[in-house]
Amino acid sequence: MGRQAMVACADCGRPYETFDLDVVVPDEQWRDICPTPPSGDSDGGILCGACVICRGSKLPGVVVARLHFEFRGVRAGLAV
Repeated sequence: MGRQAMVACADCGRPYETFDLDVVVPDEQWRDICPTPPSGDSDGGILCGACVICRGSKLPGVVVARLHFEFRGVRAGLAV
């Protein structure tokens, strides 16, 4: 059987399936922080939430982001 490519953050290498937070920024801001320039079918790569924040903090002005939280597991005795 063929090997599947792992989808991971281009900066820190964290596997996508372990991301606790999906961060979506407007296209024009994504072009400023994406790992590789978008072209053709490529959207410019993938970054985890922490790396989006790190790269975005270096931009002038305000970065607009939409966040999607996914809570997994049990914390502080509460099932989530």
